[in-house]
Amino acid sequence: MKLPTLFLRFTLCIMIFLLTIISLRSFPSLLIFMNENRTSLLILIPYAVLLYGSAVLSYGIIILAWRLLYLTDHDRLFSKAGVLAVKIIKIFFYTIAVIYVLAIFGVCEEANILNAPAPITIELFLIILGLTIGVFAHVLQKIMEVEILK
Repeated sequence: MKLPTLFLRFTLCIMIFLLTIISLRSFPSLLIFMNENRTSLLILIPYAVLLYGSAVLSYGIIILAWRLLYLTDHDRLFSKAGVLAVKIIKIFFYTIAVIYVLAIFGVCEEANILNAPAPITIELFLIILGLTIGVFAHVLQKIMEVEILK
């Protein structure tokens, strides 16, 4: 392994650890808190599904990023496998952005319970982040496709 990709792999491991902590501790605590504050199950259940769906997609992105690092180490980044990985990453980021748009009802409920605007601000940030990285991945995919054709 090359040193820069080794550092990035270490970073991905930290991200997996943090994502697991959030998924196993923070999400259940948030959902229990919302339930205790009489949030409707019509909001709570879809919100839970969307939260965990975004986590699953995030795990997928991390796995695909690991794959891209592997391809980079073996000088095969600009290959069909590399383009496919970037294409799937792009789709996952766009899907996460859509998930957070759909989850806005749960976030608004959370903001009402907390009487604070922070959840909505974070939600908007996550939507913009997902769209921005999705567009970046789209541009990277197009660059890779052009390089393969050369």
